[in-house]
Amino acid sequence: MKLVRLLVAAAVMMLAGSAIAPALHGQDTALRYRWTKGQSLRYRTVQESNIAMSGIPGAGDMSLTTTMTEVHLITPSDVAADGTATLGVKFESMKLDLATPMGNMSVDSATSGPPSDPMLADAQKMLQAAIGESVTMVMSPTGAVKSVDGMARLSAKLKAAMPAGSPLAQSLDAMMTDESFKGTMGLSFANLPDKVVKSGETWTTTLTAPNPLGAMTSTNTFTAKGVERVDGKDVTRIGVAQKVSVAPGGTIGPMSVTVSDGTGEGDMLVDHRLGQVVRSATHLTLPMTMSMTAPDGTSMSLTGVTKTNVTMTLVDR
Repeated sequence: MKLVRLLVAAAVMMLAGSAIAPALHGQDTALRYRWTKGQSLRYRTVQESNIAMSGIPGAGDMSLTTTMTEVHLITPSDVAADGTATLGVKFESMKLDLATPMGNMSVDSATSGPPSDPMLADAQKMLQAAIGESVTMVMSPTGAVKSVDGMARLSAKLKAAMPAGSPLAQSLDAMMTDESFKGTMGLSFANLPDKVVKSGETWTTTLTAPNPLGAMTSTNTFTAKGVERVDGKDVTRIGVAQKVSVAPGGTIGPMSVTVSDGTGEGDMLVDHRLGQVVRSATHLTLPMTMSMTAPDGTSMSLTGVTKTNVTMTLVDR
């Protein structure tokens, strides 16, 4: 039972600490992001991760699925003449669903009553403390995140909302930093080439973001697949092939975690006239191993595979 809780905690940490799938926010003749001062864009992101583990003593194989649903409101407060934008990123809602051998569980920032499970109660407090808060980032017209400000303040608020000694509270110092958010948003807003991209042409970006299990490096190869009509809009479909590596040395409590190189793929639909993503979807597979020494001195090693699906959709509300 304790092992299952460790794995649940691992899933929560990975979801809270990283957004590894890239999202491209604009392609036209100049391949530039098109932000308009005061004009907000709202995105719903759903990240579903399934961890299939084997080698669990007394349990054999086990599967754990976590789904994090977030809504962010992005509002430009300033756009320079060269297209560099100062953006406020507001957390509007967050929901975490878990399907585990112990049953299905859910925490929602919109729910008033806390879950009975202490770990989930801590997770709900963390989600609720973030709602309504904003951080500021400065982004170049090609998508490079130049700076981030506000994560230290948000981290302090989240830690104050949870009991002292909470495993989630202890992990916030590593997850909730300006640098980690900069890396996450850099992966979400893939850097664009400052050139015209024709149908069939490719370009590559390499970005590294901090992660509780080790710095995560994502190499993404994009391919322009042409223009099509979707929901009354002319959009460019862009394919992406992804390679991900995670630095060694990750830990979850007493467990050592090694994440092997992973691969992913996906595509996105971009309103190239407005420079906005209409919809994107990516799929990533990451093998991993976990090992620890039990209180009786025996060693335990688990192997598993994490499959993550991320969809992002431009929404009205």
